Amino acid sequence: MRAPSRRTSLRRCAWKQLAWPGSVGRVGSGRRRSSSEASRQRVDASNRVHVADGKVGSLVDALGHFYKPMQDEVRGAREVQFYEDLCKWIDSNCQDEVERESEVNEAVDDHVRSAMSALASVVPRYYGTCVLHGDLGLKRRHIKLEDLTRKYENPSIVDIKVGYRTWYPDADEKYKTKCRAKDAATTSSTLGFKICGMQVYNAVKQRHWRADRNWCKQVNGESIHVALAAFGNNGLAATPEGIYLGKDGVLNQLRKLKDIFKIQKDFLFHSTSILILYEGAATTVEDLRVTLKLVDFAHTFHADCTLDTNFLTGLSGLEQVIESMFFG
Repeated sequence: MRAPSRRTSLRRCAWKQLAWPGSVGRVGSGRRRSSSEASRQRVDASNRVHVADGKVGSLVDALGHFYKPMQDEVRGAREVQFYEDLCKWIDSNCQDEVERESEVNEAVDDHVRSAMSALASVVPRYYGTCVLHGDLGLKRRHIKLEDLTRKYENPSIVDIKVGYRTWYPDADEKYKTKCRAKDAATTSSTLGFKICGMQVYNAVKQRHWRADRNWCKQVNGESIHVALAAFGNNGLAATPEGIYLGKDGVLNQLRKLKDIFKIQKDFLFHSTSILILYEGAATTVEDLRVTLKLVDFAHTFHADCTLDTNFLTGLSGLEQVIESMFFG
């Protein structure tokens, strides 16, 4: 008898570990959402929005912008500073007049400049900040960014927080203790990453399934392959092989991102996520349009010319898990 393949084994163990999208399992379950339920509130031309729940949250407009609420004064300012510093770095290093001391420095400068340009390409475009006004005089400052979902009709999305350690060295002990406990309770401490959120569009049933918080918390080292495989399946054109492998697949994009972090020494990323998107309604492989982006920079700091080994090793952990799904 032929031994079962790795992918066959994954399918057979799914019910022992996690609830497959669209079903209810023993350990965790997700909530299915229609496309209309998954849509977000929209901002009008005067920066006003109707607020149904008393809060001005994440919003989009008709021009392809995403409005992210700024966190508290320190974290919000830190995230804005990252976007502005990255923009300044790219602008200042695209000048033809940049002086170089030697041919060696010129080669190094070009190497770093290329990496930082590549980093900017995987970060949402930044358009500054603005105050949005809601009902009853409510208002809140938002970061205005590129809406990464705009080009998708029914996006499938997974949010993967990267790094073995989500806390930063200068944080107070209370914050470190809290983060250590969270890391130890998830795959962050063992694999170097964890799934924080996921929605998958089933093209056959024509509806979204969204993982709830408890489902994400239940993902462990044994079931992580099942969770990632579930994300890469829409019932039609999307298969795990099509999403993760090939020239435009997640694995190749992830390796390019690793190459950036082997060079860049300007930023240290803590609690930053990789966002992977593809067209959930795709009926052909060409329609998938798999995209990998970096998001969430409230805990990003200047690196002082040191490699971000925490984030880099986390990327390696994700790369190894994806490789093991297909190559053992």
